[in-house]
Amino acid sequence: MMMRSIGMGVVLSCLPAAAGAATYVVSPAGDDGAPGDRGAPFRTIGKAAVVMVAGDTCLVRAGVYRETVVPAQSGEKGKPLTFRNWPGERPQIVGGDLVTGWERVKGDVWRAPMSWDLGKNNHVFIDGKPGQEARWPSKTNDDPLDWEAVDFDKGSCNEFLLCAELPDRPDGYWKGATLWVLAGAKWTSWSTIVTDYVAAEKKILFGLPPKQGSISTNMSPAERRGGFFYLVGAKGELDSPGEWAYDAAEKMLYLVTEPGVDPNDRRIEAKRRRNAFELSKRSYVHVMGFDVLGASLALYGSRHCLVQDVKATWISHTRGGSTGYGLKEDLGIIVTGEHNTIRDSEVSYSAGNGIKLNGYRNAVVNCWVHHTDYTGSYDAPIKMWGTELLLSHNTIHDTGRDCVQPSGQGHIIEYNNIFRMGRLDHD
Repeated sequence: MMMRSIGMGVVLSCLPAAAGAATYVVSPAGDDGAPGDRGAPFRTIGKAAVVMVAGDTCLVRAGVYRETVVPAQSGEKGKPLTFRNWPGERPQIVGGDLVTGWERVKGDVWRAPMSWDLGKNNHVFIDGKPGQEARWPSKTNDDPLDWEAVDFDKGSCNEFLLCAELPDRPDGYWKGATLWVLAGAKWTSWSTIVTDYVAAEKKILFGLPPKQGSISTNMSPAERRGGFFYLVGAKGELDSPGEWAYDAAEKMLYLVTEPGVDPNDRRIEAKRRRNAFELSKRSYVHVMGFDVLGASLALYGSRHCLVQDVKATWISHTRGGSTGYGLKEDLGIIVTGEHNTIRDSEVSYSAGNGIKLNGYRNAVVNCWVHHTDYTGSYDAPIKMWGTELLLSHNTIHDTGRDCVQPSGQGHIIEYNNIFRMGRLDHD
């Protein structure tokens, strides 16, 4: 499913810059000590973002950029700050940094030093594709909306789960792992931290998420309709190619490769930055023609900003651990403020929202938003909460629960193609 006219950024590249405005160039072969012109480009987009003033343009050559771009100031009406791709090229901004220096631990299990830690938001990419944090049961496909979970047994309740299928592991083995559950009427998922494990009974004990007190009937393991679960975050479950685990005490990342594969010969990245562009509290900033991997965009309190022809994938991830009706995290592309537009773009693969649209007269137009809310929570591809928002001519599909969650007043929701919702939840 493709958007109707994703090439608008190419058309815009032919438009002249404002009179007297500067054009800066950025290239992976550049130097931030250079003048930043075509013959001597900057190395980072961030360098251009510091020196640009209203009306200036930054043209970015193809390559990988590991940074969060934060404009030092805003543009003005008729004189925006413009960040865009060099015509005919496609730069990529990546939220992860390379992990190098891999050494074999045993068999196909390797480890490498990693000094940063995003906790429950850690995410690892192997040659641009996401790995899977160590879990039981292991994932056998690449679809995050297929949990490949296991049914829990009769007798499970709001304090523990029973499952005879659990592998033989010692007492206490699962303590500290994250438990994800869809139960009862399956209105929404919930996750919590395992507090103990009783091997003889195959019993997983857990604490309920804070402020939830008890799981409602429609989410309860004790409810007669049963449910299913999986466990994630136990380092000992590293047993399938592509699985990873981070040991915070050792500051080591562990990874399972395919037989005979040396990760030193692969591009292994671990997420380090949440956003590719931080446009919060900025006005009249245009971002066009970028690919984004493993990062999002933030437009908190922004005004008259434009995001166009951007392909953003695997934008947000969480391990969970304290969720009930919601993830208690702002995931996805966040837009507040007023008169901001996201258009002609692809937004895909998020544990929570694809785009969270708030504020006044903000818009999402002609976008392709898919495979979001793979936690099965109360997030959505498009979550709206504001006044006079516009959602027009978008293709929205494949999500854990709702495809669009509108709230607020005066919105226009028109000509959208919406399908394959509720792939996890039954509400």
